[in-house]
Amino acid sequence: MTYPHSEDYEGGERSPPSLSPGDADKIIESLSKEQLLPILRSALLCHPDVLNSVHNVADADVTQHKLSVRGLGWETTTESLRTTFSCFGEIE
Repeated sequence: MTYPHSEDYEGGERSPPSLSPGDADKIIESLSKEQLLPILRSALLCHPDVLNSVHNVADADVTQHKLSVRGLGWETTTESLRTTFSCFGEIE
């Protein structure tokens, strides 16, 4: 399967071609992480809806919520940790 390049679109406009989700998956799966990262970075910076989608995925992943704190004193309590770290956001 070949895909049109942006210069193939009418007048050189960068309108996206009509793709099925399966076709989009095939394009994405053929790219390496190193190829995808700059594309995704650009999409995050230019498209708030993409940034919101990435935030939603990250928020749903509990491994993104864990924090390791080393060197705690024996007197440290759950409440003192919550107080210390609450300025960075909600603590579950």
